[in-house]
Amino acid sequence: MACLLVFVIMKHFLLLTVSFLIGICICLGFHQWAALPIVVAASFSGLIFSAVRWPSSSKEDVQACGYTGAFVGMCSPSLALTSVDVVVISIVGTLFFTALKHHFTGVGGKLGAIAFMAVIVVMFTTGRV
Repeated sequence: MACLLVFVIMKHFLLLTVSFLIGICICLGFHQWAALPIVVAASFSGLIFSAVRWPSSSKEDVQACGYTGAFVGMCSPSLALTSVDVVVISIVGTLFFTALKHHFTGVGGKLGAIAFMAVIVVMFTTGRV
């Protein structure tokens, strides 16, 4: 029974991490390769995550993690995020999202703060700040 519970939790965490990563990639892709303004690129990420049909049990979390990834995608290009940075930021951001899910109420400010914390942690640990 405990193994099943761990599997379910890890499956949910992996789904959130992948949605965080996809949110980053959508925003960066639309901004860097399609030359759209950064806010418009982040908006597309939100539209895509709201239009896709997610499992009903985790729909809101997946959408929120994806849009939090869009906030990371809005970071300054001067940070020069590598693909490893993006994956690690996705994992750290999902950890923060999961840990702070019940501590921040509402959506306003929570997603941007989580994105900021994830980027800062990775930047400090890699010695670039």
